[in-house]
Amino acid sequence: MNLEDNWDDVVGKAARGLGKNAGTLAAESGLDRQKIAALLEGRLDEESLLRVAPALRLDPASLLALARGEYHPRLSPPEGLIPFDFPFPVPGYAEMRVNAYLVHASGDPDTLVFDCGGRPAAIAAALRDHHLRAAALFLTHTHRDHTAGIDVLREDTGATLYTPAGEPYPGATPVSPGDTLSFGPLKVSVRDTSGHSPGGTTYVIDGAAQPLAIVGDALFAGSAGGAPNNWEDALDRIRKQILSLPDSTILCPGHGPITSVAREKKQNPLFPETGSC
Repeated sequence: MNLEDNWDDVVGKAARGLGKNAGTLAAESGLDRQKIAALLEGRLDEESLLRVAPALRLDPASLLALARGEYHPRLSPPEGLIPFDFPFPVPGYAEMRVNAYLVHASGDPDTLVFDCGGRPAAIAAALRDHHLRAAALFLTHTHRDHTAGIDVLREDTGATLYTPAGEPYPGATPVSPGDTLSFGPLKVSVRDTSGHSPGGTTYVIDGAAQPLAIVGDALFAGSAGGAPNNWEDALDRIRKQILSLPDSTILCPGHGPITSVAREKKQNPLFPETGSC
């Protein structure tokens, strides 16, 4: 699975989030404004990228590794995690894809479903094929690519749908940060990772074969969801609510490949304080 964001996406998100244009970045980095503009247009010059990174509060080495195609988490899903990667073309972004997840404990058919990605039939078929049943449905946030098809899946499974209280959804049961829900051996803890969306939520799951966190669009492998209006607050919530989890925790983003706390702390350029590749 391809990464959700390339190096230029990370640069652009950071620049927009910090409110820095080419002129500001040129002044802060000492680079010619044209070189900054070229970077913002996606034209890679490695020396310029390394020099502008500190002005964007990005880790230079991790950003360069991303630009060179040297970073990819390449993790296999642990037992009990079934990921889906569905196409979800939108105008101007025909290549867009979106994730959904099934989570169950070993030997227990009761399964938690996270997001839908517009393919309820595929999720329902996977439940049947694996002899599982949906105990509950969850939304990480209510952007259309994550909710499309959820009503069909809810009707097909009869399962209760939970959604962040900050993003109500018709007929869904709201959950708030600090809530904990139990489904057999699985315990789901609700964490606030808003920023990309008003009520964006991370669900931390204990009781599966390995600790899991369904992070929605808060965090991607090597990047994070765009949050131009509260960028720094959004990153701070990621630090406190996601990167504070045990290093072995598998992170399941709304787009792109699964990753882990350890890998993002070491190799995500948005968090220079946690390490460098």
